[in-house]
Amino acid sequence: MLNHIDVMGRITYPLELRKTPSDVSTITFTIACDDDYTPKDGEKDTDFIRVKAWRNTADFIAKFFDKGRMIAVSGRLKADNYTDKEGNKRTDTYILADRAYFADSKKSEGQSTAASTAFSEEVEANESELPF
Repeated sequence: MLNHIDVMGRITYPLELRKTPSDVSTITFTIACDDDYTPKDGEKDTDFIRVKAWRNTADFIAKFFDKGRMIAVSGRLKADNYTDKEGNKRTDTYILADRAYFADSKKSEGQSTAASTAFSEEVEANESELPF
């Protein structure tokens, strides 16, 4: 069987790295993923996906990411079954992240992302000058 998922989105709230009693790092957060399809009314649908990471992956995410930052995570889909306080059966579904990737460039204050689009336009404009 194969259980693999890759998701990219923006982190929805400030991150908090936690430690277990045995000093293992863990982090849980939610990312907002916009749907590619735009309906006639112009309102895109957004999915909010929970992500959990452990150990080095959790440390990496806590160190380099924060609210609003674009992140790509790779891992597997998990579904934990439990019984709540009222005795109802519940399922907690989330991505168990094995890896995390930068999905945007970190902006300095006052700096725009125009440099990345300018680079693309530059490459396209000088495409005939490429040696291959």
